[in-house]
Amino acid sequence: HCESADLKAVAAEVARNFEPLARERGLEIFCRLPQDPVELFLDRDKIVQVFTNLTQNALKFTEKGRIEISIQPEPDGVRCQVSDTGPGISEKDLPKVFRKFQQFGPSPRGREKGTGLGLSLCKGFVELHGGRIWVESAPGGGSRFIFILPPLSAEGIFKEQVQRLLQEAVSHEQPLTLVTFSLEQWKLTLTGEDLKGSDVVLHRLEAVVRSSLGVESVVVAKRESTVWLALPEIAKTAAQDLAARVQKNFEAAVRVKLASYPEDGSLPEQLLSRLKAS
Repeated sequence: HCESADLKAVAAEVARNFEPLARERGLEIFCRLPQDPVELFLDRDKIVQVFTNLTQNALKFTEKGRIEISIQPEPDGVRCQVSDTGPGISEKDLPKVFRKFQQFGPSPRGREKGTGLGLSLCKGFVELHGGRIWVESAPGGGSRFIFILPPLSAEGIFKEQVQRLLQEAVSHEQPLTLVTFSLEQWKLTLTGEDLKGSDVVLHRLEAVVRSSLGVESVVVAKRESTVWLALPEIAKTAAQDLAARVQKNFEAAVRVKLASYPEDGSLPEQLLSRLKAS
């Protein structure tokens, strides 16, 4: 369930959650993060779990030193890393690290023993995002768990969600409406301060949309000047009422486009083309 999220905020949140446990064990958690937000289209809960499992694993096996969480934008995506100053992993065990129910050596005395599923789940969640994960380690040299998340496009995520929701709507003979809310004053190419200003206003627009919804919805993506929604089981007239409330309660000019099944088409391409039409 992907939507726009700040990966930097995710990493910082996980680090804060583990700070009390790290202090209790005489360890330091250090973050090396970019100055600006790192916006990606991702399943936030799943990526929180990846960082959580990797950090928990590092804390379990590290007796002294520190844990470092870092993220770094790269040409092919965003590189994320959780490293530790623990005992490291032998070369013969490295290929087994992400298999289910694997345990490598005893945990330090008094520390919890895991199920051996955490790293396997990390691999699965990263690969569901189209990314990859690996480990670099040597005995006595600590371990570095690294994963790269690709820059998924808003259009690609939106289309995948529409395809899934439209199949369900057709199967259950229920309506489905797609809506876009676009900020009128930030159109086409956005650069510099205009882009930053658009992002702030876009977050406010999303908050207004969420507060106006009296139904379960999917906020699929935010991109540049637009919030895209898919509204299962909502007919076009109800979505038009929602759009009117948002336009009335938002302080900036907002342009709305709607496309509904079955009125406007029964194929994803038909609905999406209506959203793109001028």
